[in-house]
Amino acid sequence: MPENQENLTVRTVLQIAEGTSHEIGDKFHTALTETLNRVMNVSLVLITRGEGYPSHSAQTLFCWREGAPAENFSYELEGTPCALVYGGDRIVIPCELGLRYPKEEGFEGYCGVPLLNRHQSVVGHFAVLSKDPFEDVELCQIIMRIFGNRVEAELQRASADRDRDALIQSLLHVRDRLERQREASRAANNFKSDLVAITVHDLRNPLTAIMSRAELIATYLGDEIDLPAETRVEKATKSADEIINTSERMEKMISDVLYSSRTDATDLSYAPAQFDLSKMLATVAALNDDVATRKSIYIHRDFSQGLNIFGDEDRLIEAVDNLLGNAIKFSSEGTAVTLMATKTDDAITISVQDEGVGISADEIELIFERFQNTSSKPTGGETSFGLGLWIVKSIASRHGGFVSAHSDGPGQGACFVITLPNAPDLAEQKE
Repeated sequence: MPENQENLTVRTVLQIAEGTSHEIGDKFHTALTETLNRVMNVSLVLITRGEGYPSHSAQTLFCWREGAPAENFSYELEGTPCALVYGGDRIVIPCELGLRYPKEEGFEGYCGVPLLNRHQSVVGHFAVLSKDPFEDVELCQIIMRIFGNRVEAELQRASADRDRDALIQSLLHVRDRLERQREASRAANNFKSDLVAITVHDLRNPLTAIMSRAELIATYLGDEIDLPAETRVEKATKSADEIINTSERMEKMISDVLYSSRTDATDLSYAPAQFDLSKMLATVAALNDDVATRKSIYIHRDFSQGLNIFGDEDRLIEAVDNLLGNAIKFSSEGTAVTLMATKTDDAITISVQDEGVGISADEIELIFERFQNTSSKPTGGETSFGLGLWIVKSIASRHGGFVSAHSDGPGQGACFVITLPNAPDLAEQKE
């Protein structure tokens, strides 16, 4: 490149950089467009995101025409140079654009670069079109490459901000729900404690009566008092009848306490509604990130966005949290845990796969029962009460589904899968 042309290129790039360096977000895009319009004489600037997989159309996120903001629109990629950009190529067409692509009639020059997400997949593109030919192709390439990267960074930053804000709101929502659940649990425990205290207190009187009547029977049938035999038997029989009646009342009191405790412990509340499973799973993963990080365990998320299902979100949070917490608890440092979800026409599956201590074949069938602890032990000295998997089983069953487990044996890791029916029509039923 001649020295004068190289100096011109540097000055042009610096001019654009100076015009945009202090701006972010929409202000950056506006400043970039205004500067590009000055240095390249562009007629149309587009920043788009793809629609469909693979992308078959594009929706503009920002659009400027003749240096002024224009209304956003969507268009089919077929028959446009943008289709090549969505394929991952940087495209510069300096002239005769309308002849090569009739859809672009009225434009001469085109420059386009793909925009990638943080996973390095093409999700959109940045393009400029001009009614005049681009005279300096190399300058166009440099400008689009440099400032395309800046546009890409801005979109990724905005996406990260949205994800962060959504996660914060979701975490706050979960925190509030869990706090309400704790309050309800605390109230229930207080009620049960009060009930037990009252019952124990009230059982003292019938027990005292039973003891007294039993002593009277012994007295009536002994030799301590002088009574006719018929009278002794009559009084002893009457005392025995009172013992029976009192015992029946005690049995009723104890049965009421046991029924109350059993109901509170096993009857799961169920409040189904439509919700986004992917956001719920992201929230559960975030809640477990700190615990996993302390053991240098990586939680791999493998689920697409927008998995809408019908169920009780609080209960499913509880179930998945139990599985993910268990996976971390029984995994060694430096391993990974995978949280995955898939949806078909018939079923929704949520799986948690770890690389931990595994489970022996003869214990697989027992692990979903209450208070069942296997021979596998947590790797970090954590406690295990044998209730978590029983809770998961109960929640899955309440949703009309089931939970299963698989392991190739000790030291081979384990995979737990919750399978729920995918029944959209349930949303229309009244519970």
